[in-house]
Amino acid sequence: MLRAARLLPPVVPQVPEVIGVDDVAFRRGHVYGTVIVDLNTRQPIDLLPDRSATTLATWLKQHPQIKIISRDRSSEDEKGIREGTPQAQHVLDRWHVLKNC
Repeated sequence: MLRAARLLPPVVPQVPEVIGVDDVAFRRGHVYGTVIVDLNTRQPIDLLPDRSATTLATWLKQHPQIKIISRDRSSEDEKGIREGTPQAQHVLDRWHVLKNC
C-alpha cells in the first residue's frame, strides 16, 4: 500500500475536521512513521516520517480546523494531539479498544 501511495501524483487534499492517526511500518521492525487518514473518505492524507509527538504536533498546528481525532492508546499520539490541537476531541478507535480488552 505504501509503495502504491508513493507512486501516485501529489494531490493537495482538503484536510477534514475528522481524522484518524495511527502508526505505520515503513520497514517492519525497524522504521515506523505516522499515517493520517480522512475518516469520512477513508483515504490517507499524509505520511509523517516518524512516530514522535513533536512531528505530529507540528502537523496538527498547521491544520487547526481538525475537531475530532481517532487514535490508539499510544502516549506519543496523545501528547502530540494535546500539543498540536488542544481543542480537538480524542476518540479511541474501536479496533484498538476491542484488541486491548
